[in-house]
Amino acid sequence: MTVNGETLNFSGHAVLKKDFFAYHVAEEGLGEDEQTVLRNPVLVFGGKKYNFGETSGKVYVFALTSDVVQQSGIPFASANSMPNEGNGFASPLFAKEQNTGDAEDGSRPVWLQASFALGTGESSGQSFVNVALGEWSSDNGLTGSRRGSSDTASDNYSFSGDVRSVAGPDGGHFLGASNGQPNAVLGLGTSGTTNPGRDNPLNGDTSYQNQIGSTHHIAVGTQTFDDVGTTSGTFHGYAAGFSQQAGDASNVQSLVNGSASEVVLRLSGNTNNLTASMRFSRSWLVDSDQNLLSTKTTQYEFGGSGKSSMIDGNIFGAFETSGSSNVRETGYEFAGYETKYRWKLQNWKLVKVAYDSPVFRKYDHSTTPDTTGYLISADAMGANKVLFAGQTVQTPNGLVQKQAFCQDCDYIKWGAWGMRSNYTNHNGEQVTEDTHLGWWITGNVVSASDMPTRGTAHYAGDVVGTVAKFNGQTWNQSVATGTMNMDWNFATRGLSPKDKLTISNFDGKTFSGRMFAPGKASFAGALTGNGGIQGSAAGSFVGSPGKGQTPRGVVGNFNARNSVLDTNATWKANGIFGGTQR
Repeated sequence: MTVNGETLNFSGHAVLKKDFFAYHVAEEGLGEDEQTVLRNPVLVFGGKKYNFGETSGKVYVFALTSDVVQQSGIPFASANSMPNEGNGFASPLFAKEQNTGDAEDGSRPVWLQASFALGTGESSGQSFVNVALGEWSSDNGLTGSRRGSSDTASDNYSFSGDVRSVAGPDGGHFLGASNGQPNAVLGLGTSGTTNPGRDNPLNGDTSYQNQIGSTHHIAVGTQTFDDVGTTSGTFHGYAAGFSQQAGDASNVQSLVNGSASEVVLRLSGNTNNLTASMRFSRSWLVDSDQNLLSTKTTQYEFGGSGKSSMIDGNIFGAFETSGSSNVRETGYEFAGYETKYRWKLQNWKLVKVAYDSPVFRKYDHSTTPDTTGYLISADAMGANKVLFAGQTVQTPNGLVQKQAFCQDCDYIKWGAWGMRSNYTNHNGEQVTEDTHLGWWITGNVVSASDMPTRGTAHYAGDVVGTVAKFNGQTWNQSVATGTMNMDWNFATRGLSPKDKLTISNFDGKTFSGRMFAPGKASFAGALTGNGGIQGSAAGSFVGSPGKGQTPRGVVGNFNARNSVLDTNATWKANGIFGGTQR
């Protein structure tokens, strides 16, 4: 392009389809390091409003072009907040319309896009999750938000920002020929949104102006699925992750629940929404503030209308439910000294002697934190493709991508979660707490009455979790995988040493222990391994084929470290496990 006699070079994207065109380009120039950079982006598009026809629960699939300035294949994200190299996955954007569209249809039209990446090489140990979701209509286009987080060499970031489509010249948000696929232009922090894209560091530069930005993408319609169907159900299970507070890089707390009732996933095919809850409790005999018998219970809530999107039973996601999470702290805090007296034998006489006695006051503090978080299913984020890249399994239909925990079952759901929370603790201090990337697994937990009381079974599967290593100043977290095996006697339920869970090749380590199941359907026990590794595991049987029959699978979580005393640990790990009967 020539402007005022000067030739300017532009590069980017051009999409030309019947009744739709879009150009997203930027000017080429030289940066400070004499490398080519793109700046001054230009976005031009137009076309004819698309006619969707009758509503019947169809799912529209869109491929998203990269933002021409960020030059990343990950949409709705800054290239500065993701690994420079590694294995990554970016899903297409899925938009599901209402189930029927009639007056009695309570379903919502929803959309979802998710990305996941793990660093390799110089970026090894880094991780990134980005989720965008919301609602849409044929007239008003797509509206929604993005959440997620990343762990880079510099800091942990929590993502936020608004996403929406941009109307064309005739006011239509979806453009294209009626006998083809719909197309759109949308962006993070684009015109018409309230909140720009924001990457909020846990410890770094707190300047708001340095955390915000925007991206734009051309959404090219690629295919439409008819009659996807609906899925509903309630699943119970387990979750794990590490929590770190701003300003305290030398300390991480392990979050694991001990009962399947504390992690609940509810899928609603009638609304195309979902809700989820997670409850974690941590106790200390003496905590870092020298409080006695301290317990901290955290309840995180996700989803609901406008905060979740369910495309089908395997592709779904949710954000924090505003004002519904809770942090409760209980214990006894030091409140000073009081003068007390005791009798002391002195010179053969009883003498009354004063002394200072410490006073501890009971506290019970509950607060609603300000939260920014996500929960995403494994299939939505491409977890299997990233975690088990290049691994295949032979099936009657040929070689297929390996799936964690079970190759093809509908009684186990799993994925990732993260949460940034801000609250005032019982001492009146402002706390910012962050779980960048945790994991969850749920299933159809077998009722105690349906559990068999005799017979044996062997379960085998996978482990997905997080490793935290202390380098003397900070804890570096990374994602790890492994395998699990569990032998079980339904009559002894832990009384036999053969009732054993083994986690192998997890960050190069193996640990195991006998499990006990006094309640028949759920089990728990201690774990030990070489190098002084100690920990614990909890889980449940899932997928009952019928009363008294052997359950099809198991799900659970674990927590381990290389020292009995947390203060001496240099290696910590937690995660989820699951397997099927073999």
